[in-house]
Amino acid sequence: MDPPEQHAPLVCVNCKARKKKCNKVLPSCGYCIQKALDCRYVSHPPKVPSPGHTTASPGKGVGLECIHPLTRSSFLLMDSVSSSSPSEVVPLEPLMDPTAIDMTLYLQARRVIQTTGQFVDDISVRYFQGIHRHLPIISRKHFHDQLIHIGASPPPGFSILLLSICLLTYHPKLLPQTPPPVGREPLYLSVKSLFAQVQAFFPPSVDFIQAGVLLALYEYANGRPDDAFLSIAGCARMGYASGLHRGRPTVFPASDDDEAANTWWGIVICERLFFYEISTKDQPLATAIPSHAQLPTTTEHNGQDGTIPPLPAGSTSIEMTGLQHSAHAAWLLDQVLETIKYPELNARFFHLNKLDTSLQSFLVVVMERCKGAWGVFCGAIATTIRTLFMLHWHILGQSSKLNNPIDEWRKKSHDALDTVTKMVVDIADSHENMAPHLIDSLPPSCVYIIQAALKHINDSPGLNNNLGFQEIVKRLKLSLNQFNHRWGVNHL
Repeated sequence: MDPPEQHAPLVCVNCKARKKKCNKVLPSCGYCIQKALDCRYVSHPPKVPSPGHTTASPGKGVGLECIHPLTRSSFLLMDSVSSSSPSEVVPLEPLMDPTAIDMTLYLQARRVIQTTGQFVDDISVRYFQGIHRHLPIISRKHFHDQLIHIGASPPPGFSILLLSICLLTYHPKLLPQTPPPVGREPLYLSVKSLFAQVQAFFPPSVDFIQAGVLLALYEYANGRPDDAFLSIAGCARMGYASGLHRGRPTVFPASDDDEAANTWWGIVICERLFFYEISTKDQPLATAIPSHAQLPTTTEHNGQDGTIPPLPAGSTSIEMTGLQHSAHAAWLLDQVLETIKYPELNARFFHLNKLDTSLQSFLVVVMERCKGAWGVFCGAIATTIRTLFMLHWHILGQSSKLNNPIDEWRKKSHDALDTVTKMVVDIADSHENMAPHLIDSLPPSCVYIIQAALKHINDSPGLNNNLGFQEIVKRLKLSLNQFNHRWGVNHL
C-alpha cells in the first residue's frame, strides 16, 4: 500500500510566482513535475523589515543582514521606484526564499515594468515592430521561448533584458495615463542600477550583453553619446570575456538564430556609430572588425562596382539583410578612420577619395533596396551619410596644410556635402508628421545626420544666406524636434 501523500503548508516558489494553484505535494508539486522544474517550498514567508530598519540580533526574524547583497539593493531600489509613483505601484507578493536571487530579480523587473503602466507583452510587441527592425540582435524565437517557458524565474540576464526593452520602448505619449506613471530619468536610473548589480554578481550571458547594448542605444538616442560610448565598450569587454567575438566571422548570419554573432556585430556597429559624436576623438575602439570576415566586394579591393551581391532567396530575413548592410557601412567607416591616421597628407587624400567613391556607390545601392522595407535599411543609410560628412569635413579641414592645395578636391568635398545635406532634407521630409509609435522603426542616428546637415548649412555662407535654405533649416529643426521629443532630449 502506497504511503499517503504529504503536503507542504504553503505553495511552492514556482506556483507562487505564476499566481496559480499548487497541490503542495511533497517533495514536488504536480506543476513542477509536469514542467521538470526544481520545486522549492518555504515553510513560512520571511519577515523583511523596511530598508531603514536594522535587526538587533540574529534569530529574531530575518533581517537585511541575512539576505543576499543583491536582494538588499533590489529592495532599496524597489522603494525608490515606488515612491516616484505610489498610486500606480502593484503590491509585491510576500518574499520567497532569500537565496532565490533569480526570482527576486524577476519580481523586481516585473514591478518596474508595471510602474510604467505597461506589461511584458506590450513592450515586446513594440520592440520587435520598432527597434528590432534596424538593430536585430535578439532572436525573436529565443525571446518568445524564454517568455513561454519562463516557469518560475528566468535567468538574471533575461530579466535585465526585459527592463532594457521597457526603457527603450517607453514613450509616455503612447500611454493613456496623464501625467505619465514614471519619468524617463527615474526609469533609466533604475534599469542602469539593476544592470550594474547583476554585472557585479553574475557572469555575462548573451541576454545580459544584449541588455547592455540596448541601454547604450538609449543613451545615444537620449543625447548622451559619451555615456553610450562607455557603455558599449563595456559590452565589448563582456563579449570578449564570454567568447562572443568568436562567433561566425561573417556579416551574413544565416538567420536570426545566430544570436551570438548578431549581438557581436551589433556591438561593432554601435561602437562606430557612437564614436562619431563623442567629445574626445582620440579614444581607441574596443572592438575590431575581423580581417577574415566575409565582407561584400568593394571598389578599392576588387576594382568592381562596389555593390553588394544579391542574397540567395529565402536565406535570411529582411532584418538580417539590414544588419548585413549596417555591418558593411561600419566596415567602410573603419576604413575611413584608419585612413585619417595616415601621416602623409597626399596619400591620405588619395585613399579618402577612393573611399568616397565606395561610400557613394554603396549608398546608392542601399537606398534602392530600402523601398518597401520601412526602417530596415535606415541604419546603414544614416551611418554612410554620417561617414561622408566626416570624410569631407576632414578633407576641407586638412587641405590647407598641403604644400599645393588642390582646389578640385575642395570643390568636390563642398559638392558632396551639399548633396548629402539635400538627401538628409528628403529623409526628414519623409518623416514629417510621423506617428510617435513609428519613430521607433527609425534609428536614433537620424538625429545626428540632421544635426550634421544643419551644421553644414550654418558653416556655408552661400547656403546660410539663401532664403530657400532658411526654409530648409526650419524643416530640419521640426524633424529634429520630433525625434528629440520621442527620446526625451530637451535641447538641440
